[in-house]
Amino acid sequence: MADANNVTAIEAVSQIVGNILLLIEEGLSRLYPREPRKRLSEENYRYNKERDVINTAINDQSSGFETGINLLKIGKADVGSCGCEIIAVYNALFLLGKECSFAKVERDFELNGALTKVPFVPIGAYGSNPYALKRMIELEGLKAEYVNRKQLLNCPGIYVFSYWNNGGLIKGLHTIITVYDGKAFTLYNYGNMGTRVMDKEIWEKRFKKSYIVGLLIKE
Repeated sequence: MADANNVTAIEAVSQIVGNILLLIEEGLSRLYPREPRKRLSEENYRYNKERDVINTAINDQSSGFETGINLLKIGKADVGSCGCEIIAVYNALFLLGKECSFAKVERDFELNGALTKVPFVPIGAYGSNPYALKRMIELEGLKAEYVNRKQLLNCPGIYVFSYWNNGGLIKGLHTIITVYDGKAFTLYNYGNMGTRVMDKEIWEKRFKKSYIVGLLIKE
């Protein structure tokens, strides 16, 4: 994991470019044809439903050690490498005591154009667009309010947020959910170590220059 103080100028520029590209893509997402997406999403839904993860926290995206989540499908890729946004929304439902099925949430992402589209790359291989998270969270029946990093630090609550990995655009981004009590953050799916607790000073140091977008989640 990158220390915010070690972000290079090149990485900072790549993050800015990445943010612009993601915003443009989200604006254009509804122009993509829906029928091919629908066929693929239904195939994936049948596959995922047979191996579904329901009503339990997901913390093992890469390894699948606890839930087997890494072998499920997202677009033409697998959840282990690129399913973090879907996991974050699923975990939001779980943390708020809602019935949750990963297979259903994944299908909703596909049918509503939330997967990141990169030319000449199989759909889903770059995960989902962080700027699609608000509409996807609301589609699942929850409320979501945009917050910047300072707003997040000043208000306890449940948050979904995205950040750039070490290396910026080239190394991609990650999206997680956290419960913040005003002093420390409990992070879900931050790594393959179960939940992780991080005090606010360390959180600020880690995400100060890599934070992309965050959402306060409520019922």
